[in-house]
Amino acid sequence: MSVAAVVLFSLPATATSYATKVIEYRPAPGQFMNLEITTDTSGALGPVGGSDSADGATEGIVSLGAFGGYIILGFDQPIVNDPQHPYGVDFTIIGNAISADGVNASCEPAAVAVMADLNGNGIPDDGEWFELAGSDYWLASTRKNLAVTYTNPLYNNANSVPWQTSDNTTGALLANDSHTQQYYPDTFLFPQFDIEGYTLTGNCIEGSLNKSNPSGVKVNRAPAFGYADSHGTPGNFNGASPNNPYYADDKGPVTDGFDLSWAVDANGNYIDLQQVDFIKIYTAGQGDAGWLGEWSSEIDGVVLSEPDPDYIPTDYYLHYIAAPQAHVALGTTCRFEGKLFKNGRPCNEGKPTYTLSDPTVGTISDDGLFTPLREGVTDITFSQLDGVTPDRITVAATTLTGVLAIIDGEASAVASTTCIAGEKMFIEMQSTDNGPDIVAGSTGNRYTHDTYTWYNSNPAVGTVDSFGTFHAIAAGSTVLSAVSQTDPSLYAEVKVTVRAVPAVALNKPSMQVTYTAPAGNWLASALFKTTNRSSVVINSVTARNGLFPCSLQGNRVVYDCSGCTESIDDILDFDVTYYGTPRTFSLPVSYVADTSGIIATETGCAPAATCHIYTTSGIKIAETAPENWSDGLPGGIYIIRTVNADGSVTTTKAAVQ
Repeated sequence: MSVAAVVLFSLPATATSYATKVIEYRPAPGQFMNLEITTDTSGALGPVGGSDSADGATEGIVSLGAFGGYIILGFDQPIVNDPQHPYGVDFTIIGNAISADGVNASCEPAAVAVMADLNGNGIPDDGEWFELAGSDYWLASTRKNLAVTYTNPLYNNANSVPWQTSDNTTGALLANDSHTQQYYPDTFLFPQFDIEGYTLTGNCIEGSLNKSNPSGVKVNRAPAFGYADSHGTPGNFNGASPNNPYYADDKGPVTDGFDLSWAVDANGNYIDLQQVDFIKIYTAGQGDAGWLGEWSSEIDGVVLSEPDPDYIPTDYYLHYIAAPQAHVALGTTCRFEGKLFKNGRPCNEGKPTYTLSDPTVGTISDDGLFTPLREGVTDITFSQLDGVTPDRITVAATTLTGVLAIIDGEASAVASTTCIAGEKMFIEMQSTDNGPDIVAGSTGNRYTHDTYTWYNSNPAVGTVDSFGTFHAIAAGSTVLSAVSQTDPSLYAEVKVTVRAVPAVALNKPSMQVTYTAPAGNWLASALFKTTNRSSVVINSVTARNGLFPCSLQGNRVVYDCSGCTESIDDILDFDVTYYGTPRTFSLPVSYVADTSGIIATETGCAPAATCHIYTTSGIKIAETAPENWSDGLPGGIYIIRTVNADGSVTTTKAAVQ
């Protein structure tokens, strides 16, 4: 099912407590792109269940892809900021996060914004989106109003998708072994996207992926509140009567409920919203979880709260300390930022205090900056207001032991890879340390918070930036060295071989369409072949004789011969771009009509008549006597108009073998 930036699905107009229509869907690239989880958005609509239920959530979910990918949902009733909604929760979003015994085992947080339909036209064109500022919105590490531009790698199979941010960082959404299709949107399925690249924006939180064990990547901790796909949902969850969004209580575990009172404008100022009509949900961070793939939020639906006449509004206080790292290497520092919230808003009551359970392991400043002194493990506790439960995390101080290059999932201190001149390739580096939970094998624990100084033996072949993105310039080889900035004695080397742009040719000498399957489309990969599965960009296609009915949609040629009554022979002329260079190709194409009424050649023309011979395209090629009408004609199908002695005309089709 194709997806466009319009309403795709709608449910009956009777008042319902869940989303009833998808207004817009613009996912970012990701491992689920071009699969049903991204081509069918109906999973975000209708009644919802629990992500921790036995059937693994509900009947379907929608993936938003990497950072910035979003979906906009509409409802058949306003979403009201009602003081009688328990905990202040006006609606709850269900994703596919997994919680076990109150601890998040897996989450991919998504931010949420809202808009009121002020002009009543049913579409969100009423000015600014107001984000419902969750816990991590207020952290110094959150990058506000970040734009990320994704570039199509132009391959016919899974390939890493390069990106660059508005604050000039670079990287790539890395391919993994679990999904082999293209990670960039197929512009035939997603016509709203440009084939070269597109940009998405949002507030990007740091998150807390713990990649110290490459075979068991997990989330160190989820945001405290205010993000979708952040906490698991019990299988018996009744969203109309929401759970506490801040901490577990007698009602049950934390779920991802949202209060319209959290709404802020682009400058972070609170906005008084009494009701809204649209919800925008977007992936709130950029991260790679190794074999698990990228951080990509999944949405299962939205359920609106119902007022409880017996609910008495109560103040809910919460201490929260962000934990971006589970390990901190000697020679580095890390800020563990704590906040006190009152009903989901930052609170200045009391005095922020950080303490260490073992002060011999490190020091911590008044603003949460932790400096390790020796190897060991310590708890960091944050408290600001007496009578409110402090928040606590555990951190290990470690020593770096090496640097590894991660190439196609394999880690080595000496590696090699290849690319094509003109391509951009992200080279992932990870350090290792001697953390408390050593991973089996020779590589030890992974430490993914190091930074590197890059050296390049042959800049004429390509350049590398400070983040590890290599831009190939010309054929040849170069050796890249990534030196740890924490311990410059540690480094890894990658030999990069840049190859010339491979040849591109037509995949077949001709294409044929039959009357049994008269309509369809040809992918670029069905029309053109390369030696490395790279793809051409088809800029235009023209039927030279104007006979073959076709058009260009996305990067596919769409044809429809279902209305053709006769066979067609034509030539398709292509203008394409391949690795930035314009090319032209010409491809013979034909439509073979139903030949069941064709007569044999020896009776092709009636006696005592004049035969006028035409091609199936309607071009007259001969006028002859009946006895030798087929002389000199090449094999094929012809239209014969016979003028009989009495002046009548008969039209038949005949085949020359």
